[in-house]
Amino acid sequence: MSETGSPVASRSCSCAAVLNDIGGTFVLITHAVGDAGLDEVLEAYAVADKDSSIKGNRWSVEHAFVSRPEQVARLKELDVAVSAQDHLYLAAPVLKKYWGWATASEVTPVKTYLDAGLLVTGGTDSPVVPFNPFWNLYHMASRDTISDGVYGEDQKIVSRQLLLRLVTINYARLIGEEKTRGSIEAGKLADFAVLTDDFLTAKPEAIRDMKALSTWVGGHEVYRAPGYD
Repeated sequence: MSETGSPVASRSCSCAAVLNDIGGTFVLITHAVGDAGLDEVLEAYAVADKDSSIKGNRWSVEHAFVSRPEQVARLKELDVAVSAQDHLYLAAPVLKKYWGWATASEVTPVKTYLDAGLLVTGGTDSPVVPFNPFWNLYHMASRDTISDGVYGEDQKIVSRQLLLRLVTINYARLIGEEKTRGSIEAGKLADFAVLTDDFLTAKPEAIRDMKALSTWVGGHEVYRAPGYD
């Protein structure tokens, strides 16, 4: 059985589909889990870039579980962002069974992507994995998994400010809305949450268990936890 899955379209077809979107209204976000899938995405994006530069267009790859150093360099060269999630937090034993420890431990190497200068965002991929954003942030801060210990300790995001940017201003940049949201600044929408603990100083384990006490969107409170005054 193939370890790379079964293609449902030729590489030339993938390239043609990408080329058809150049100059259109779409920002391309392509799913690629393994490095073989990432090869196909990068080939298609490179073909598109030769036709008309894609740099600065906010094109991205969704997931990017597994990558090789030369692929990371190519992502940087093409100015392609990575939208990363916390599947490893829940699925670590399964991924270890499929790919072995060496590969599974480095799944979703967010620190590698950040060190390479890529725009990286964090998210939950709900409903594929639970919506709770604090699990995502805890996993990226600790590389702990829900049932099999720490995977890839070298990929921990130590800086809380950097970790927070993944799900705030970086995501706003990815969707082209960094001028109106993504940070608390004069002239931007007042989108923020009051949490049960100080995100910047709390221990990693506290991030996992955090909850929102109050959530504000555009300056209006849209959620208040029972008993919060």
